[in-house]
Amino acid sequence: TNEFLIRAACAKNLAKLNALHGTDFLLPPIEFSGRVSKVLGFHQIRLLPFGEIGHTLRFYTKYFAQNSDNFLTEVVPHEVCHFFATKLRILRGDSYFDLYVSRHDAHGKEWQDLMGELGAIARANTPDFAPLNRIPYACSCPGKTHSVSKVVHNRIAKGLKYDCSKCRSQI
Repeated sequence: TNEFLIRAACAKNLAKLNALHGTDFLLPPIEFSGRVSKVLGFHQIRLLPFGEIGHTLRFYTKYFAQNSDNFLTEVVPHEVCHFFATKLRILRGDSYFDLYVSRHDAHGKEWQDLMGELGAIARANTPDFAPLNRIPYACSCPGKTHSVSKVVHNRIAKGLKYDCSKCRSQI
């Protein structure tokens, strides 16, 4: 199943990073959702009782069906590297405040280096997945389209006006 493939890819990526860094981090809980989201997956940290920090990886499986190869080679390593980078920061003594509240650069050099170690492309967004349930609108920018949700589309249909943040023309 899709979930099995994603879990296996997570385990493989984490094992490789553990071997390279001499760590023995365990795979965090992995959750799956069939919902449509603006993201393909994410690493969540939360403060647990007694100051412990919990981790969860979540993946949106509707996007897996679009391009399973890229999902396994780009999205899964992307989230595993977020998890691994966070665990390394905890080892160095960073607190929950340092990790979450201070909003460190999630796609910074450490994350990019980890992505490179896995042989994955280090980019914040994965353009090989089309937004689901989105409607394209054009503005005056050459070749630019805005992908809007059904809610925004319905508001535009009722007369509400939205402007491009770059060229300021109406979409």
